[in-house]
Amino acid sequence: MPRPNQLPIRLLPLAILGLLVAVATAGEPPEPQRVRAAFYEHLRARVAQFPGRQIDERFPSSRGQWLAHAEEVRKRLRSIFHFPPRDVPLEARVAGRIDRGDFAIEKVIYRAEADSFVTANLYVPQGLAGPLPAIVCPSGHGGSKSTPYNQYFGQMYAKAGCLVLVPDPIGEEERDEKFRLGIRGHRLEHRIDRCQTLGISTIGKMVYDIIRGVDYLLSRGEVDPRRIGCVGHSLGGTVAEYATAVDPRITLSMPTAYTCNMHEIVGELSCCWRPVGLLLAANDPELFALGAASCATLVPAGEADRTPMDPEIFKRTTIAKARRVYELFGRGDCLAVHVTPEAGHHPFQLNRVALAWVERHFDLPRLTAADIEKLPDGPPPPESLMAELPEPFADKSWQIGRFVDARAARCDVRLLPAEVLRCLAPGDEARPEYGMAGWMAAREQQLAATFTAPESLHEWETARGALLKQIGAVLNLPERPKTLRPEVVNTMARGDAQVVELKYGLLGLSSYLIRPKNAVRPPVAIYLHESRTKEQALKSARTAGLLSEGSAVLAIDCVPFEETTYLLGMSPTAYNVSHVIESLEALEQLGDLDLKRIACVGEVDDVALLAAALDERIGRLTVSAAAGSRVPNQGYRQNGVVPGLGAVATRGQLLALLAPRPVRIETKEADREAIEAVYRLAGAADRAEFVSPEPR
Repeated sequence: MPRPNQLPIRLLPLAILGLLVAVATAGEPPEPQRVRAAFYEHLRARVAQFPGRQIDERFPSSRGQWLAHAEEVRKRLRSIFHFPPRDVPLEARVAGRIDRGDFAIEKVIYRAEADSFVTANLYVPQGLAGPLPAIVCPSGHGGSKSTPYNQYFGQMYAKAGCLVLVPDPIGEEERDEKFRLGIRGHRLEHRIDRCQTLGISTIGKMVYDIIRGVDYLLSRGEVDPRRIGCVGHSLGGTVAEYATAVDPRITLSMPTAYTCNMHEIVGELSCCWRPVGLLLAANDPELFALGAASCATLVPAGEADRTPMDPEIFKRTTIAKARRVYELFGRGDCLAVHVTPEAGHHPFQLNRVALAWVERHFDLPRLTAADIEKLPDGPPPPESLMAELPEPFADKSWQIGRFVDARAARCDVRLLPAEVLRCLAPGDEARPEYGMAGWMAAREQQLAATFTAPESLHEWETARGALLKQIGAVLNLPERPKTLRPEVVNTMARGDAQVVELKYGLLGLSSYLIRPKNAVRPPVAIYLHESRTKEQALKSARTAGLLSEGSAVLAIDCVPFEETTYLLGMSPTAYNVSHVIESLEALEQLGDLDLKRIACVGEVDDVALLAAALDERIGRLTVSAAAGSRVPNQGYRQNGVVPGLGAVATRGQLLALLAPRPVRIETKEADREAIEAVYRLAGAADRAEFVSPEPR
């Protein structure tokens, strides 16, 4: 029986989706809601088809089949996470040491990439000879090595006889150029989307730094290579899951409070943890099952967890499938979920159940199962826990209540200030090899496309053909219906115009064909209004102006920002570009229009520009927008990002691809001189018009 006020489990995915859509669209007019709903329905059907090889009652049929599949998936994951092609030497050093009696804290610095170093604290048991188990701890959003739950974990397990490495994530603490804590630095200045544009990912960088942390642990003579764990909370839980999937050296994993089946989260916006193309390689069940042969995985969660997934749904959709593979290896008891009652999204890796899991699989040198049973729940008194802090830290992760709600096992932990734990000399964090700003700047310099005006038309035409192929590949348009028949939904009069509502295309969206009355074979302009809706386009001054010039207007809807498209190796922009091309095909099936004079007016991202670059049926273009507007209610993300496009072509190159077709550019363009040079080479210098934006 369901709990009171709870829907049956089989109905929860749709119920949660409905709630998410309701929250996301609160106050939104009906028309955008219909577009959003159609888009989500399509994506739900599409993601169900991926990955192509899913765990089911027939697959895998043997250990050998799964091991071969796992090896291939790991290769694809390393590519999806954009790991460097080769590892550089670690060049690790210990910059200092804090003696805490039965354990010490070493201040470690290791090289992750040629131009990127990681600062970390290593908790080392004292008085024990190796080999000893070791754990690396990725941090949650805003977390870093001095975050209290990381300090608590490091001290607790070091006292139990385990080495614990806690690195600063890129963008936090000493890996922020201003030594800031709790800032979620990977989200500042639209860094997530800037990385995506270049074809790299922030989550991939975080995972790779943890893999290099495993390399560091294995370089320590006292570490047992058969007992390497990875434990993280929130975003750190996701990083732990991904790192465990990629690296078979990890033999114990605890991704805490933030994991889900990707099929269940269509329409839920997030930040950084959905790498482009992930679903083409693996979904959550397959990721967990990659540890079936050698990893013991416990997923600690809270009864109140709902973001991104209810733990009961998670057990039914992910764990049930992954356990089938574990059982194939005779290790069904090495995959488990523990749900802490009446709690949600807390560092449950600190409780006795988690501690017992590690003891069971790692044989902790200084803590037995009987010892763990005797430990009381709850942290030490605040006056003891905070005794060495000069002042309480403002971030919510420092709240004592989080330890209480997580049922943290009682341990004599004393939190230390970040200044005491720091590895670098004051001011060194501003050096580019430590902070995220430096890492980003290097990649944008190395990977971003550049545009230099060509010296001849032949040179440009040769480059143009190759460029169009690359753009088509990274844009990765969805497959459109083979036959596209526009359906007339409604006809109405509006002033001196006739409006026909047409329905067509992959998503079944409708558009308004607005024609001047009594016009015979008018030219037509496909119009993408800045609101992304045909309703507002119908009312706009731009439409009125086009009608007064004798042109018909096809006003179309555009889909919103949605991260599931990235999981599929696509983007919302790809769907909008595809819909423009569908609109061209729909127009071709309508009589009494001058199809030799088709224009496109784009006020949404780079949609019209990309559509015109790929399809020469668009004879004239008005560009009045560029990718990069803020996503509503999620200002650290940007609309219009096409993964990898920034490494292939600049915006100036995209505009130059239109030559010699007429283009009206109502945006500021850094590459204006190069664009004009291409138009001159094409003998169309007067067809590239740069003007101030029109009032809307």
